[in-house]
Amino acid sequence: MELKNIIFIFFFVFAIGLFTWSCRKLIKYMLVAKKKDYRFDQPLKRIQRVLKIVFGQSKLLRDPVAGTLHFLIFWGFMLFLFAVSEALIQGFYSPFTLAGTGVFYSLVTFVQDIFGLLVFIACLFALYRRFVQKVPRLKVERSGQLDAAFILIMIMLVVIAMFGENISLIAEHNFILSHYGVRPITA
Repeated sequence: MELKNIIFIFFFVFAIGLFTWSCRKLIKYMLVAKKKDYRFDQPLKRIQRVLKIVFGQSKLLRDPVAGTLHFLIFWGFMLFLFAVSEALIQGFYSPFTLAGTGVFYSLVTFVQDIFGLLVFIACLFALYRRFVQKVPRLKVERSGQLDAAFILIMIMLVVIAMFGENISLIAEHNFILSHYGVRPITA
């Protein structure tokens, strides 16, 4: 185990502890809520609604511009989960890679690269709509504007970090992509 793995594990355990502490606080708040609002009835219907509204983004797609932006950002992040999973495992065991999955890895790296660019562009456009175009529906108090800007900028930083990691991995191997890595944007 290398020093970087030990440092990663330290921060990982700290993050899990912080997450657990935050969840406990939220659960305490939820337990204070009214108990007559029972939300565990009709589980199949509720699961179908989650699939349609959350994963299908059906409510957001009513507005074609905002819906498309949100769809790209949401699904871009869902696709980044592969990269995050690989990086997380590498934090514990550095030589790990998903490249052994062959053509599947090629598809994942290709789609991640394309969606990374699309997510970045969608965030820029969302910032433009909120602060330059000033769409009336997006006008909120100053703290809400700052929250929105912070979230969009953080998303853009995640994309930049992903591209940076990809570029550093390519540079580490003398600018030769791994056998199955297909990265049209970062290569």
